[in-house]
Amino acid sequence: MILREVSYLHSNGINTMTASHILDPAGLLSEALTEASPDLMRYLLQTVLNALLSADQDLVFGHGGLHNAFSLVDLLENGGPGGGSGYDDPRRFDYKPSRTEDESGVWESAKANVRTYLLLKERAAVFRADPEVQQALAADRAAELSEPTLGADETVEALLADRSAFEDFDASAYFNGKDFGYVRRQQLATEQLLGAH
Repeated sequence: MILREVSYLHSNGINTMTASHILDPAGLLSEALTEASPDLMRYLLQTVLNALLSADQDLVFGHGGLHNAFSLVDLLENGGPGGGSGYDDPRRFDYKPSRTEDESGVWESAKANVRTYLLLKERAAVFRADPEVQQALAADRAAELSEPTLGADETVEALLADRSAFEDFDASAYFNGKDFGYVRRQQLATEQLLGAH
């Protein structure tokens, strides 16, 4: 880095330090490229090309994060961890196909979105029906998230005035000895996705 002019400004009781031309971008780039390994250069080139080719486009549903896609489908189809209603409206994909595809590839990517969703929907149904998953869902107490924070006779004002609810809350006493089992539930989802459960 090339450090040049540094000035201090004092205005309206605020001290500010500014530096003009802290970096010499051309010099830094030249130095980095001169010293870069061929592997790094390939990686940088691949990253730039991928960024250019993927600008303003999305991945096919599930291609970028299968666990997140599975969790979303499970929630939409089966409702929350404690059951309940899922999402009843039509499924829509906000999707821009890859610029590398011709017209037939655009239609293939549209079919891939729907096909992946339907496959994950099947997996989510089997996942939710599994007794071991039901045990894990009960153990992680995620269904409690749908319960109101305040009781029927409590007010927001009373909650805010209760120091034990926030300022004096003893997190170690709450969490010690209470295994919520999130890793177990996530592993069961992974095994379901991989066809191993």
